[in-house]
Amino acid sequence: MIDAMMLNQYTRIQLYDMKIDFVRKVPQVQALEDMRRVSYITHAEALLEIPVELRNRNLRNGTLIVGIQENSRLYMIYDYQLDMNIPPSRNGLVLSSMLADSLEASVGDIIIASSPFLERDVELIVTDIANMSMGANAFMEINALANVFNMRGLASSVIFSTDSPSYMRQFALAGANIATLEDTRSTLYRYMEFLEPYAVMIYMIQALGILVAVAIIYNVSTISLSERKREYATLRVLGVQVKEVGEIMSLEYWILCVVGIIIGIPFTSLMKNALAASFELEGFSYPTDTPLEAYLMAAIGCVIAVALSNYSAKNIIRKFDMVETLKERE
Repeated sequence: MIDAMMLNQYTRIQLYDMKIDFVRKVPQVQALEDMRRVSYITHAEALLEIPVELRNRNLRNGTLIVGIQENSRLYMIYDYQLDMNIPPSRNGLVLSSMLADSLEASVGDIIIASSPFLERDVELIVTDIANMSMGANAFMEINALANVFNMRGLASSVIFSTDSPSYMRQFALAGANIATLEDTRSTLYRYMEFLEPYAVMIYMIQALGILVAVAIIYNVSTISLSERKREYATLRVLGVQVKEVGEIMSLEYWILCVVGIIIGIPFTSLMKNALAASFELEGFSYPTDTPLEAYLMAAIGCVIAVALSNYSAKNIIRKFDMVETLKERE
């Protein structure tokens, strides 16, 4: 009973991930020991962030190499396409997709890194590329990165979990070697507010696409019916039932629907890439992969629109004035 009460109390605790950047780099062990002695901190990890310029052939880009603990629980390299976390490498760099694209780098390439913290440029191999929507950084295991830059055992910042962010803000103000304090949740909210207008625009485009698709399918079926009105009326005069005429018409529409879906898939990819390229935001990229559910929903929408069009067309055929229709001249 006591254990259950403690578990319920623990699950009600709301943890915040925060990050402290130091003015001067400090030993990792000392930084972690100091942070673990602070009240309200449940877990802490060291980071080593080093500004560099990466070069690949004639292309170059200024960025940060972030050194992460090998089994980090707070700072993870997430690949949204693979839907998994990529571990930091001890043997080279993990590049974000945006950084890899700007350098035209691929796995196995040798990247030249230059930095004020290096006496001479170093060569680093690209071990992996993480598909990320935000950020253009490189990543490496913290101790391996420290060895490359001759900063063994040092940390430039600490990331930690706390259940009292207000206390940590006061703690940061009192620290002599603390440069900045970042609240990941507040940062995420700011990003969401910044991207909200673009999200609304995308939803409007989706709604407009659905309306246009339904309108096109319905209008095409209506035009086709009006053009072939005389043929359907002739079939009715010859004794063909409304249901049979409707099946002839429906088969044509279903064939057009299937062909349209097949042709529309590559055009969808082209439109996605064009739309993503139109949103030129530094540090952000819009994913261009489409989940299978989206294609299924689009196909279901087309099927519903064709089914409604077929139902409407059958009602129109049932109300044909066959005598008047056959009297009309072509």
